Amino acid sequence: MKLIKIPLLLILLYIFPLGCQQSQDKNYKSTSANQAKYYISIDGLWRCTPETALKFPNGTLEPVIRINGDAYGNLNLQGCFLWEKEFYDYWEIKSFKFTDSTNQLEMVAGEGSIFKGVIDHDKKIIRGTAYSDKWGDTASRVYQNKLDFIRDEKTDENRLFFPRPAGVNGSIEYVYGRPEQIDNYLQTASIFQFINDSTAFYGLMEKIIKKKFGRLESLLILKDQKLVLEEYFYGYDRAQLHDIHSCTKSITSLLLG
Repeated sequence: MKLIKIPLLLILLYIFPLGCQQSQDKNYKSTSANQAKYYISIDGLWRCTPETALKFPNGTLEPVIRINGDAYGNLNLQGCFLWEKEFYDYWEIKSFKFTDSTNQLEMVAGEGSIFKGVIDHDKKIIRGTAYSDKWGDTASRVYQNKLDFIRDEKTDENRLFFPRPAGVNGSIEYVYGRPEQIDNYLQTASIFQFINDSTAFYGLMEKIIKKKFGRLESLLILKDQKLVLEEYFYGYDRAQLHDIHSCTKSITSLLLG
């Protein structure tokens, strides 16, 4: 597995720092029905345009944002990065604000980097600029990078932001199932043959679904040479490969140790 090396300083020079957080502008609320409809009209997945994506010698980094408004006009915004069209990392967004009178969207990311953009009248493109102060305290050394977003209706947002799709009522219900027996080499069994406290088990699964441990894409547990748990998240299944970056080095050192 090749280790992707992206100069961190170069990323900071052009775009906001990476992180893992979703934010909401708690100071801005609206109860107007008209404003609520207006906010909902910008809901959805927005992806960086190919022209303004961050291009490196070994690949391309694409910022993505997801905007979601409720019936009262309150907005929620999440962000992430794609590397060569695959999930790379979450984008830390500390706060954001949308001004409906001017169609302006402003986001503040880690270390004070700022994105300012304007959504066109048809709600199909966000044209903007990312500002990053390399030195942190010198206003004359602020770097700018053009950054535009267009609607992305093809990418499944569940693969980017949600471990499991929510039901019709917005909640996620987890039900344990014994792993499927697919051949004669690896036997399966119910996990409840080996644990007495089912509450602790379901509590663990709840924390995973709520992303308490970060982005966990799969979880398999073997006990006494039997597969007792096989769960996948973010749309993955047993047939898909996972980008493990450099963690192979840790596994190798464990085996050698």
